[in-house]
Parts: sequence; structure tokens; C-alpha cells
Amino acid sequence: MMHMGPRDSYQATVEKWTAKEMQLNRLHEEIVGQRESLMRTTGSYNLQQSKRGRDTLSMTNTLPLSPTDATRRNNQFIQDVEHCEQLLMKKANTPPSSRFVTLQSNYMSMMTGMFPLWLRSCSEPCNSQIHPQLHESDATAVSPGVTFASPLSSRHHPRKTT
Repeated sequence: MMHMGPRDSYQATVEKWTAKEMQLNRLHEEIVGQRESLMRTTGSYNLQQSKRGRDTLSMTNTLPLSPTDATRRNNQFIQDVEHCEQLLMKKANTPPSSRFVTLQSNYMSMMTGMFPLWLRSCSEPCNSQIHPQLHESDATAVSPGVTFASPLSSRHHPRKTT
């Protein structure tokens, strides 16, 4: 068996640490290469975004912003919201068009006339002469005691079956 002297031990340690350093250098070079690749990709993405003309959504995704840019952007958002609020208030305070008023009054008069007829039809027994497409087997499919709620009252009207 060969005995290692202090010089041989020192040499083995130097070789071991040299191998480690070379491994770390390779890893460092890989990391630097990946970083450069990401920086190029990010730069080309930002260039494409600026060529498209950035909207407010892409502006919020580009970081970092300087405090003055952020303040300017936030002030623009506030102005946009206030402008939208003013437009909505203006539309809310505008009287409805004559066409809408006519449609609304026609609908209400039709509903006022049709609602009592609908209530009566709900309380009458199902008549196959009125509804020829309804066969006897269809009429028995409706369970007795089924109720229909009136949209204008809290009363329930049972539908009778024959």
C-alpha cells in the first residue's frame, strides 16, 4: 500500500477544488447564457408591444415604472373613469325616446288586457277541443295539485286536469 505524504494530500485537495471550480464556471456560463436569452426575448416582446401601440392593459404589465410614470398612468385612469361616469350620468338623465315610450305603453296595455285571460286559462280545466294537439295521455301526465304562480299576485292557481 502506498503512503500519501503531505504533498500528495495537498495535490489531491487542489485537484478536487479545481474540478469543483470548473463545474461552477460551467454552471455560471449556462446561467448567464439563459439570462441573455431571456433579456433578448423580453426586449423583442417589448419592441413588438411598442410597435402595436400600447393600450392601458399592456402598460400595466410593463414593469418597472418610475414613480412619475406610475402617477401619470394612474391620473389617466382616474380621468377615464370620471369621463365614463359623466357619460353614464348624462345618459341616465336623458328622457327616454318617444319610440321607447310608445313600446312601453303598448306592452303595458297588452299585459293589462291579457293577464286576466291568462289567469282564467290557468284556473280552467284543460280542454282538448281548445288544444287539439293535447291528447288524453298528455293531459294525465300533468300531476293533480300542480300550481302556477301569478307574476302579479302571491296567490297560486291550481291547474285542473280531466
